[in-house]
Amino acid sequence: MSIYILIVQAYLNKSLMDKFNDQKRELRRTFGWEEYNWAENFGNFARKVDKLIEFKEEIERLEVIKKAIEVQKLSDLNRRKEQVEWEIKKLEEK
Repeated sequence: MSIYILIVQAYLNKSLMDKFNDQKRELRRTFGWEEYNWAENFGNFARKVDKLIEFKEEIERLEVIKKAIEVQKLSDLNRRKEQVEWEIKKLEEK
């Protein structure tokens, strides 16, 4: 009988500690005192990252964005071409 009482007491202690930690976490979250705990917040961050990745992919699918990216690549290539031509000119002068 005493073993049964000890097991029940351990179970009650564990459930009370869990409830206390949940309430403490809720209080911190309510008042903005949330401490960074990667283990507890990982699911939320993963969902946010997934949503942001999907949003980025949707934006990149737009035709206007595709054209803007293409223009940016062309301007980068043009800038590199000018740099190479300048270096060639510089080497020819020596």
